Amino acid sequence: MEKKFRFKFSKTGEYKYFSHLDIITIITRALRRAKIRVKYSEGYNPRPKISFGPPTPLGIESSAEYCDIMVADPVSEEELALRLNDQLMGKIIIDTAMEAPPGTKNLMSQVDLIEYSVYIRGRDPASGSLEKLAEQAGEMAEFEGSIYDIESGGTIEGGEGKILKLSGYAKICKDRNPKVFKLMNFLEYLRGILVPYGLSIEKVIKEELYIFKERKKVTPFEVL
Repeated sequence: MEKKFRFKFSKTGEYKYFSHLDIITIITRALRRAKIRVKYSEGYNPRPKISFGPPTPLGIESSAEYCDIMVADPVSEEELALRLNDQLMGKIIIDTAMEAPPGTKNLMSQVDLIEYSVYIRGRDPASGSLEKLAEQAGEMAEFEGSIYDIESGGTIEGGEGKILKLSGYAKICKDRNPKVFKLMNFLEYLRGILVPYGLSIEKVIKEELYIFKERKKVTPFEVL
């Protein structure tokens, strides 16, 4: 009996430098070693029924990598995560797995928004100015306000920096604006603006993916 699962995993440490194709290879091999049989499509060139969410750029840590998989074995959510984690050996960690109902759309077609935390090291020149500097980066990169949002996410431990919450829209405005948010483009301009103030980007973490459902922001698990 075939089942479809959606699972979430983290990509941190040295694995933030692994490409999207590298991660696919690691997960696929772990499934094979865990003896979890993946269903294949039919036809002349059968392919495994496995799909991933939007790729994370190299050098960006992620707590929100998602994968959809169709399996031919009668495994439970808990068993799937356990067997995969045993084979991944801490390199990549499966945080949660949930069974998905038949007909669930693939992740790439569902995701509307990606949320990041941008850690900026250095003292804020003035209250609220970091948010304004980030907005300048958006203007220089010719982004429109409709495809990204910025808000304060608090201070870095020790007070020597600030966290910005950055939300990039993947496709919600495609009918009005064909552009999508390009994280690395945005960060390039932001770095240039921060340098004269003695500020630098310490790290960026991909925190979560969101889908808009009935005007509400929900995670890929909450739509199942």
